[in-house]
Amino acid sequence: MHGFALNVTTDLGWFDHIVPCGLVGRPVTSLQAEAERERRAKIIAASAEFEASEKLAQAARVIASEPTALQLRYLQTISEVGSSEQTSTLIVPFPTEMLSFLSAFGGGDGGGTSGNGSGGPRPPLPLPEPGAH
Repeated sequence: MHGFALNVTTDLGWFDHIVPCGLVGRPVTSLQAEAERERRAKIIAASAEFEASEKLAQAARVIASEPTALQLRYLQTISEVGSSEQTSTLIVPFPTEMLSFLSAFGGGDGGGTSGNGSGGPRPPLPLPEPGAH
């Protein structure tokens, strides 16, 4: 049985006896209460987005102030992605700036010279032909 109720008093206790559409255990609610729940949920979500954006901005400032921070974060990301059980092959770009970073810790020339003592960068390796296996 369907119907509607018109409440002319502030006592909402009578609504506890209504079983909406035969759904036992489901309370009667007002549109205002539903709207208020949605409003609070949107405020919570917006607050979380704002906090996340503040943390990202803070991280960006730290990374910008430390030259090696971006390189370390890059390596950490590669490590995280590569350690996934679902990943069998990981192809990542390797910036040439990383060579100088790694050579500072390795004590060598970092592979950044052509081997002739000129100190210049090596020529790029040729790319494989499309369709070649």
